[in-house]
Order: sequence, then structure tokens, then C-alpha cells
Amino acid sequence: CISSVLATPSTSIDLWPHVRVLDDSRKLLSAETVITLKSQFTDTKNIPYSNLGMRTGAVWMHISLDNKIDFDKDWVLTFGYPLLGLAEIYVFKDDVIVKRVEVGYSSKTIKNRPQSHNLDVPLSFGRGKHEILIRVTSEGSLLVPMKLTESNRDFQDRSRNSLIQGAYLGVMLGLIIYALGHIGTARKYKYFSYAGAALSMALFTFTLQGMSNEYFWNSVPFLAQHAAHVLILSYLGFSLCFVKSALNVKESAPFLFKTVYYIRNAAFIIVLLILLDLIPFRAAHLLAIGLSVFSLIIVLGMLWVSINENSKKLWFIFGGWVFYTITSFMLSAMFLGLVRYSPNIFDYFQLASLIEMLSWF
Repeated sequence: CISSVLATPSTSIDLWPHVRVLDDSRKLLSAETVITLKSQFTDTKNIPYSNLGMRTGAVWMHISLDNKIDFDKDWVLTFGYPLLGLAEIYVFKDDVIVKRVEVGYSSKTIKNRPQSHNLDVPLSFGRGKHEILIRVTSEGSLLVPMKLTESNRDFQDRSRNSLIQGAYLGVMLGLIIYALGHIGTARKYKYFSYAGAALSMALFTFTLQGMSNEYFWNSVPFLAQHAAHVLILSYLGFSLCFVKSALNVKESAPFLFKTVYYIRNAAFIIVLLILLDLIPFRAAHLLAIGLSVFSLIIVLGMLWVSINENSKKLWFIFGGWVFYTITSFMLSAMFLGLVRYSPNIFDYFQLASLIEMLSWF
């Protein structure tokens, strides 16, 4: 429990060190009940930073604030994981709820929200003590990086991130246009697969950064919920189509060649099942992680076989794929709740995906 977190005029405050948690595995507790159970909350010293893992129940988080600033300031409560299922935020003053907001792709109010980042909550605090209760649930990974940011600072941070994402998307669009320009050649299947992989990866990393939910399907909860799985599995299918045609190891490594064929087909089938709403969210989440990790190893094997067949020019591609594999393993471990949350992992993965796509040229 903390006090005076707002005692100085900071522009951004990491809230995780001030969080205490209460497990609600049966999802039965109300905010009015939980506020009376403050003695049952525990600290987060044995929990990886901002990573509550994969849970089927709900988790309540409690933060105490003591505003000692002599001037009013507009704050934004930001959740740094755009794929969070549902967060219900309750602000208490003297044990009375003064504000309630819910955000996330499962939010019932998402259709009524303006086209803006759907995990930002504007807040203001008068002088004195306040308490924040946050109830979080998710069918997938429960990553909860949170910070209070002064509204002007939040706008600056978001503008800077938009410029970076715009530059990344521009490069990926250039690769897509280049590949589509070769559709009329004899190797059109290979280039079409590359374009599909580049488009899927661009939209996937865009989704991880929260930009897709902000600009593309902010008012479509089904897409907001399932887009990440559909996109990474689509990337997997298209990229394996490309690798299969670019690395012809059918004779030298028939097992790897056949395995790529089966993983590719499985990826596209799972995408179809997700779009038809015939597969549970958590199953899709685990399948996407599992297939992605397995395929990375298989492609490394194919590249190694090709290099040993005197294709020395593939060393650069091999290095790019190794970098992409390492960052993908880090991302998967974070999604599974095995390591602490870090925004750098998203950034490294995005950089690695760009290097991997460029290395094939």
C-alpha cells in the first residue's frame, strides 16, 4: 500500500510497484465487497513485473493515492497491453465510488467509445486520499502494465509512437508493393506468399502496439479480440508457403519439407475455425504460440540444410531468422506468464520481423 504517489508533480508514474492483488477465481466479488477486503490483498513481489500469467478467473488490483499537489492536473490511466480482455476501473473517495469505467475488447461499451486508444482512461483527482480498484479478466494472457501519465505527456508519447509505427508500416508496404509487382512472373506463387506474409506481419505488429484497435476495428469486438491470432497464423501460413518455395529441400530434408507443409495447412485451417467462431479463444491462443515456436525451429533446420549445400548467401537470412526466433521466444514466454512484462520485447520483435522480411531479398 502506498501514500502520496501524487505528492510531486511527476508527468508519468509506473503503478505496478504500488499495486496489491486479490484473486477472484470464481468471479463472484463486487467492487463494493472488495473495497472492504483491503486487508486480504497481497503485494506483487512474487509476481513477474506486470504479468499475471494465463488465468481463468478475475484478479482485483488495489492502488492507494494521496494527492498533495496544489493544482489540478488531468491524468490518463494507460494499460500498456492492447490485447487485454477487460479492465473495470473503480475510483473510490471515502469508500464511495466516484467513477467507474471499463475498457478492453470485451467491454460492453466499446461500440460507444470514440475512435481513440481503447485502453486509455482519463482521470482527475482532487486533493486528499483516493483509492483505485481494477478488476481484470482475459481469456488469453493477463499482462497489466499500468501508468498514470499527465495528459500532455501522454499525447506526446503517443504522437512519437505513431511516427515510429508509420515508418515501420511504410517500409513493410514498400516490400508488399515490390512483391506484388512480380506477381506476373513465373515465380508468382512465391511473391504472392511473401506479400501475404508481409501484410499479415505488419498488421500483427500494428495490433501488438495498439494501433489496429485504434484505427481499424475499434468498434468491432470480434476482430479486436481475435485479430492477433488470425494475423500471426496467417503470417505463419504465408511465410511457410514462401519458405517452402524459396528453400527447396524436398530431396535433402524430406522430413522438414513435409513438416512445413503440414504446419502451413494447420495454420490456415485454424484461421478459418477462428473466423467461424468454432474454436475457443484460449485454444487459439495456445495453438498460435505453439505452432509459431515449432515452425521457427523447422525453418532454422531448413536454412541450415541449405547452407550446408553450399548456399553461402543464406547466412544473412539465417542470422535474420535467428534474431527473429529469439525475439519470438521472448514474446511467447511473456504471453505464457513465464517472464516479466517489458515493452522492449514488443519493440525487439517488431525490429526483428522487419529484418527477417528484408533478409530474404
